Amino acid sequence: MRYFLLLLLLVSCSGGENPGKDTTVSRENKIDKGTPMDFARLAADPQNESYLAPFKKEGGGKFRLAVVVSGSYWEFFDHLKSLVEAFSTIGWANPITIPKNIITTEELINFLSETDFSDYIELHRSLYFDLKWGENIKPMELELIQGASRFGADLVLAYGGVAGNTFYDLDQFSVPVVMDAITDPLAAGVIKSYDDSGKDFVTCRVDPDQFKRQVRLFHDTVGFKKLGIIYGDGNYGRIYGAVRDVEEVAKERGFEIVRNTRVKEEMDDQTPGMYLKALEAVCQEADAIYLGASHALTEYDILPDVVRILGKYKKPSFALEGTIRVKQGILFGISMAGITRSGIYNAKKITKIFGGAKPRDLPQLFENLPSIAINLKTASQIGYDVKIDLIAGSDEIYTDIH
Repeated sequence: MRYFLLLLLLVSCSGGENPGKDTTVSRENKIDKGTPMDFARLAADPQNESYLAPFKKEGGGKFRLAVVVSGSYWEFFDHLKSLVEAFSTIGWANPITIPKNIITTEELINFLSETDFSDYIELHRSLYFDLKWGENIKPMELELIQGASRFGADLVLAYGGVAGNTFYDLDQFSVPVVMDAITDPLAAGVIKSYDDSGKDFVTCRVDPDQFKRQVRLFHDTVGFKKLGIIYGDGNYGRIYGAVRDVEEVAKERGFEIVRNTRVKEEMDDQTPGMYLKALEAVCQEADAIYLGASHALTEYDILPDVVRILGKYKKPSFALEGTIRVKQGILFGISMAGITRSGIYNAKKITKIFGGAKPRDLPQLFENLPSIAINLKTASQIGYDVKIDLIAGSDEIYTDIH
């Protein structure tokens, strides 16, 4: 199997230790509020909102976390950063300030490798792997073997669908895998259902209605009758464009969808131009535009052109990707507050796994509260009147375009 050598990761560790078994802890540890924790009871009741107070592995070692990312993407960095900060919040790590010039997952891992940020958790560069959207599997095999021989891992953080599928393709795995930052885990095939990962070693954060809430919020705010969307008409394009969710809300609310699928969801010289041409066409018919995570937007620097076209046609816009696009000039999006909350959720889940809970038994559903980000500079440029109560209820307000 092409992913066989990934199995070597996390089943070996330095000094002959077995990280899959080196998680036994004293029953004297306590959860928050000082209540004595019964580890067997915790494993039997995964819905319990408590989390374990910090403890080390038997023998005094730190828990080692491996990080596997699907590729280079801002969202993976933001989720890992929020998790590190969440560990600090719940007492598993020291207070930490991550320098603003660190903006990628690799840079963050390198920083944490050189920072004694926790007495209980370790993130090391030797346990960081970038799959480069599936192109780096074979070249990584030797690195994986060498990494496994030097450093074992007690848990894997898998970010994105490519990383998730890499592990989900395995029938068995001796180390827990926590998946995150996957647009639609069910459609991506990394879980059996929203309530059940389908594999004992897997758990995934799932928010099945997150994009429906975005579209409803956009409709409540703008009141459009025709919503424009652009996506490649294949499985990838429909998932990352949240097309199914847009269609369900359109049926529910009674607005019309203006579609353009004449775009490419791949690295190609034509991809940026085709997307901008499709956007021009949609803007001529739609009242407002919902921007998904199309390949043209995530892999090419075309946001200035996108903002220019939206400004030309005076169209309100909402970005599925949230804050990062609002900063760049999209009118609305979901704020970073949601990622902060998901970091706390995953940190608590991980402490339960360290305490003996089976990943599959832990709840996967996590619904973020709608928290909007607004760009007032964009609103001014398109002549959109942002209501005072919307501004007052916003988590993030930007007055410039970066």
